[in-house]
Amino acid sequence: MKDSAMVESIPLQVETSYKEHAIDRLTRKASQLSALLSVTVCEDFSTYNEEIKSNYLWACSELATEVSETAKKIEAVINRANND
Repeated sequence: MKDSAMVESIPLQVETSYKEHAIDRLTRKASQLSALLSVTVCEDFSTYNEEIKSNYLWACSELATEVSETAKKIEAVINRANND
């Protein structure tokens, strides 16, 4: 389902609750990503084997994608509310 279709399927009376939940999720995921990425600048990270580093960075990439997608959904809900 496209973001705009998903947003349009959210009843207006639950949009406030949805936005609060989405903002909480966005904040939580961004904090997790920040913590994970801070490890990559430590000297110890370079001592991990390539498979561990690759999987670790893959997890970071997936979190970054979740943050981006959640931010886009929040923006779409806000834009919809502003246009109504």
